[in-house]
Amino acid sequence: MFLVEMSYNCIKEEITGLQLKTNRKQNALQESDVTLEKDNNKLVKFIEDDNKTTDDASKKAELASQARKNVEVQIKALDA
Repeated sequence: MFLVEMSYNCIKEEITGLQLKTNRKQNALQESDVTLEKDNNKLVKFIEDDNKTTDDASKKAELASQARKNVEVQIKALDA
């Protein structure tokens, strides 16, 4: 009877240990999921900001190019 009880206790301890390990892994996965979601949101925001900055710089360069062409046209008109 003693051996049966000891075996039962050992198996019970193993089951408890495995359940704790499972719970820790589930918690780690949930934390990883939250972290990944935050990182994804940060990345999307960064890409949106970068696209806006790029568009603004492109428009600014286009306006500068147009202004330069206007000045060149005026210079050519004065030379002629």
